[in-house]
Amino acid sequence: MNRPRILIVDDDPSLVRLLQYRLEKRDGYRVFSASNGEEALEQSLSTQPDLVLLDWVMPGLSGLEVLKLLKKNKETREQSVIMLTACNLVGELEQAFEVGAEGYLTKPTHLDKVSAKVSEVLKSRTKKENVRLSDWLGNLQLSLLVRSTISGHRIK
Repeated sequence: MNRPRILIVDDDPSLVRLLQYRLEKRDGYRVFSASNGEEALEQSLSTQPDLVLLDWVMPGLSGLEVLKLLKKNKETREQSVIMLTACNLVGELEQAFEVGAEGYLTKPTHLDKVSAKVSEVLKSRTKKENVRLSDWLGNLQLSLLVRSTISGHRIK
Protein backbone atom coordinates (compact mmCIF):
# COMPACT_ATOMS: atom_id res chain seq x y z
CA MET A 1 0.00 0.00 0.00
CA ASN A 2 1.27 3.47 -0.83
CA ARG A 3 1.93 5.67 2.14
CA PRO A 4 0.39 9.14 1.85
CA ARG A 5 2.88 11.88 0.94
CA ILE A 6 3.04 15.05 3.01
CA LEU A 7 4.89 18.25 2.20
CA ILE A 8 5.84 20.42 5.19
CA VAL A 9 6.45 24.06 4.28
CA ASP A 10 7.90 26.24 7.03
CA ASP A 11 10.90 28.54 7.39
CA ASP A 12 11.61 27.25 10.92
CA PRO A 13 13.99 24.27 10.45
CA SER A 14 13.50 22.97 14.00
CA LEU A 15 9.71 22.82 13.54
CA VAL A 16 10.14 21.10 10.19
CA ARG A 17 12.42 18.46 11.74
CA LEU A 18 10.00 17.90 14.62
CA LEU A 19 6.97 17.55 12.34
CA GLN A 20 8.89 15.39 9.89
CA TYR A 21 10.04 13.02 12.63
CA ARG A 22 6.52 12.69 14.05
CA LEU A 23 4.75 12.22 10.73
CA GLU A 24 7.33 9.77 9.34
CA LYS A 25 8.34 7.71 12.35
CA ARG A 26 5.13 7.59 14.38
CA ASP A 27 2.42 8.10 11.78
CA GLY A 28 4.08 6.35 8.83
CA TYR A 29 3.76 9.02 6.13
CA ARG A 30 6.30 9.86 3.43
CA VAL A 31 7.42 13.39 4.24
CA PHE A 32 9.09 16.06 2.14
CA SER A 33 9.94 19.61 3.15
CA ALA A 34 10.42 23.11 1.81
CA SER A 35 11.58 26.25 3.61
CA ASN A 36 9.85 28.89 1.48
CA GLY A 37 7.02 29.41 -0.99
CA GLU A 38 9.08 28.98 -4.13
CA GLU A 39 10.47 25.65 -2.91
CA ALA A 40 6.95 24.62 -1.91
CA LEU A 41 5.67 25.14 -5.44
CA GLU A 42 8.59 23.14 -6.90
CA GLN A 43 8.17 20.32 -4.37
CA SER A 44 4.40 20.21 -4.93
CA LEU A 45 4.96 19.57 -8.61
CA SER A 46 7.81 17.10 -8.22
CA THR A 47 6.56 15.04 -5.25
CA GLN A 48 2.78 15.39 -5.80
CA PRO A 49 1.96 15.27 -2.06
CA ASP A 50 -1.47 14.20 -0.85
CA LEU A 51 -1.35 16.94 1.75
CA VAL A 52 0.61 20.16 2.30
CA LEU A 53 1.21 21.60 5.79
CA LEU A 54 1.73 25.23 4.81
CA ASP A 55 3.09 27.99 7.05
CA TRP A 56 1.28 31.28 6.62
CA VAL A 57 4.16 33.73 7.21
CA MET A 58 7.38 33.04 5.30
CA PRO A 59 9.98 35.09 3.48
CA GLY A 60 9.09 35.65 -0.18
CA LEU A 61 5.73 34.20 -1.07
CA SER A 62 3.29 33.99 1.83
CA GLY A 63 1.44 30.78 2.58
CA LEU A 64 -1.77 32.31 1.23
CA GLU A 65 -0.03 33.23 -2.04
CA VAL A 66 1.32 29.68 -2.33
CA LEU A 67 -2.15 28.28 -1.60
CA LYS A 68 -3.66 30.41 -4.38
CA LEU A 69 -1.01 29.25 -6.85
CA LEU A 70 -1.45 25.59 -5.85
CA LYS A 71 -5.21 25.78 -6.37
CA LYS A 72 -4.86 27.54 -9.75
CA ASN A 73 -2.50 24.89 -11.17
CA LYS A 74 -4.26 21.83 -12.63
CA GLU A 75 -1.33 19.63 -11.52
CA THR A 76 -1.56 20.67 -7.85
CA ARG A 77 -5.15 21.83 -7.28
CA GLU A 78 -6.26 18.50 -5.79
CA GLN A 79 -3.58 18.56 -3.09
CA SER A 80 -5.11 19.04 0.36
CA VAL A 81 -3.74 21.97 2.35
CA ILE A 82 -3.63 22.64 6.09
CA MET A 83 -2.48 26.14 7.00
CA LEU A 84 -0.06 26.61 9.91
CA THR A 85 -0.40 30.03 11.53
CA ALA A 86 0.85 31.82 14.62
CA CYS A 87 -2.11 34.20 14.49
CA ASN A 88 -5.76 33.30 14.56
CA LEU A 89 -7.40 36.16 12.67
CA VAL A 90 -10.85 35.08 11.52
CA GLY A 91 -10.77 37.14 8.29
CA GLU A 92 -7.47 35.62 7.21
CA LEU A 93 -8.61 32.09 7.97
CA GLU A 94 -11.85 32.64 6.05
CA GLN A 95 -9.81 33.81 3.09
CA ALA A 96 -7.69 30.65 3.21
CA PHE A 97 -10.80 28.45 3.32
CA GLU A 98 -12.33 30.37 0.40
CA VAL A 99 -9.19 29.75 -1.66
CA GLY A 100 -9.23 26.03 -0.86
CA ALA A 101 -7.53 25.21 2.46
CA GLU A 102 -9.09 22.23 4.22
CA GLY A 103 -7.92 23.07 7.70
CA TYR A 104 -5.64 25.10 9.89
CA LEU A 105 -3.52 24.68 13.00
CA THR A 106 -2.28 27.48 15.22
CA LYS A 107 1.36 27.50 16.27
CA PRO A 108 2.56 26.40 18.68
CA THR A 109 0.50 23.24 18.52
CA HIS A 110 0.70 19.84 20.14
CA LEU A 111 1.97 17.07 17.86
CA ASP A 112 -1.10 14.95 18.63
CA LYS A 113 -3.26 17.72 17.15
CA VAL A 114 -1.12 17.77 14.02
CA SER A 115 -1.44 13.99 13.61
CA ALA A 116 -5.20 14.11 14.20
CA LYS A 117 -5.79 16.95 11.71
CA VAL A 118 -3.59 15.32 9.06
CA SER A 119 -5.46 12.03 9.48
CA GLU A 120 -8.85 13.79 9.35
CA VAL A 121 -8.03 15.68 6.16
CA LEU A 122 -6.56 12.60 4.46
CA LYS A 123 -9.66 10.53 5.32
CA SER A 124 -11.88 13.27 3.92
CA ARG A 125 -9.75 13.34 0.77
CA THR A 126 -10.13 9.57 0.36
CA LYS A 127 -13.91 9.83 0.70
CA LYS A 128 -14.02 12.57 -1.98
CA GLU A 129 -11.88 10.46 -4.30
CA ASN A 130 -14.17 7.45 -3.77
CA VAL A 131 -17.24 9.56 -4.57
CA ARG A 132 -15.59 10.87 -7.76
CA LEU A 133 -14.68 7.31 -8.79
CA SER A 134 -18.20 6.09 -8.06
CA ASP A 135 -19.67 8.96 -10.11
CA TRP A 136 -17.30 8.20 -12.97
CA LEU A 137 -18.20 4.49 -12.95
CA GLY A 138 -21.92 5.34 -12.84
CA ASN A 139 -21.53 7.65 -15.83
CA LEU A 140 -19.58 4.94 -17.68
CA GLN A 141 -22.33 2.37 -17.04
CA LEU A 142 -24.99 4.82 -18.23
CA SER A 143 -22.97 5.61 -21.35
CA LEU A 144 -22.55 1.91 -22.16
CA LEU A 145 -26.26 1.28 -21.60
CA VAL A 146 -27.23 4.13 -23.91
CA ARG A 147 -24.81 2.96 -26.60
CA SER A 148 -26.05 -0.63 -26.37
CA THR A 149 -29.68 0.51 -26.57
CA ILE A 150 -28.94 2.66 -29.62
CA SER A 151 -27.07 -0.15 -31.38
CA GLY A 152 -29.67 -2.75 -30.42
CA HIS A 153 -27.42 -4.81 -28.15
CA ARG A 154 -28.24 -5.60 -24.57
CA ILE A 155 -25.66 -5.55 -21.79
CA LYS A 156 -26.18 -8.08 -19.04
